[in-house]
Amino acid sequence: MTDLLATCKKIAEHHAPEGTWVPSTSDLLGRFGESMQVMADISEQVNRTRRGMHRIANRARERLYHCDNRRSSHQ
Repeated sequence: MTDLLATCKKIAEHHAPEGTWVPSTSDLLGRFGESMQVMADISEQVNRTRRGMHRIANRARERLYHCDNRRSSHQ
């Protein structure tokens, strides 16, 4: 989560220092490309974060499963 927030902050500081995104070019195609790159950068980090959260959740489920199985076998 920290990396995701840091990425978003960095992107916002670079592309929207005053709080509003201002494209670096007036060319429509250039603005579109720039906006797509911003979205791709954010999306990449969101996907990394999502994968990390899934790994954490899966490990927690495995531990819970193993704990439950140990308890069941000792009763």
